[in-house]
Amino acid sequence: MIICAFVAFSSTSRAQESPQPLQVVKISLSDFALGQYSFEYERVAGADWSAGVSISGIGFETSAESFGLGYFYDAMGEWHSVYSKIDASVSGFEACLNLRKYGVIKGNMPEGFYAGVFLQLRQVKSDLAEEFSAPEAYSTWYGQAYPHSIDHQAEFNSLGIGVQLGYQWMADNGLSLDVFAGPMFRRANRTLAFDELPVSEEAALDAVDDRMHQYYHILSLTRFYQARTGSWFKAGLSLGLAF
Repeated sequence: MIICAFVAFSSTSRAQESPQPLQVVKISLSDFALGQYSFEYERVAGADWSAGVSISGIGFETSAESFGLGYFYDAMGEWHSVYSKIDASVSGFEACLNLRKYGVIKGNMPEGFYAGVFLQLRQVKSDLAEEFSAPEAYSTWYGQAYPHSIDHQAEFNSLGIGVQLGYQWMADNGLSLDVFAGPMFRRANRTLAFDELPVSEEAALDAVDDRMHQYYHILSLTRFYQARTGSWFKAGLSLGLAF
C-alpha cells in the first residue's frame, strides 16, 4: 500500500519543477516493525556516489508463551504439560556508515540502482524473566534437561562489515523509497548474568539457547540471541525526503 501510494504521488509530481536535492533523510520502515527506530542521512558526495550514516534506537518490551516445555504428573498420577512464559525488556542502539555507488547521479538526485559497502556497530541489553505454571512439580518434571527458570540479564555486541545492492526511487517533490539487501560478516559477542544457578552455568547457557530457538519465537528478540560470529544478511526498506 505504501509503495502504491508513493508511485502514484511520484507520477503527479514529475511534471512539476522543483529544486534538485543534495541530501536525503530517511526513516526505516522495516526496522520499525522489529522495535528499532532508525534515522538515516545520505548526502551526494560525487558524480556517481554518496555517503551516509544511520543511527538507531532499540527499545521494546515483549512476551511469549509455550505449552510444551515439559511434562509432569500430579499426586493422582495424571500427566500435564508445563506452561511457561517469558517477559523481556530490550534496549540498545545501532550505528551504521555506508558508501554507495550509483550508475549515475543526475541533478544531485541519488536515484536508481546502486552497490554499496557498510560498517555496522550494535549494542543491545535484554532483561528476561521466565515463569512456569506448576512450580510444585519441578521434582517430577520430564522432557526438559534444565527444569529451572532462565531469568537473566544479557548484553549483545556486534561489529560487522558488508555489501549491498539496492534501488532508490526519487520523486521530483523529494520523496524517496529505498530498498536494499546484501550479505555481511560480523563479529558478535554476548554475556549473560543469571539471577540464580541451581546447577552449572554451562547448563543454564544451553537452556537459554534451547528455549530461545525452540520454544519462544519472537523475531524482534531471538535475532539477538541467535547472533553469532560469522556470515549474516541485512535488508531494509526506508522512506525518505530529499532537500
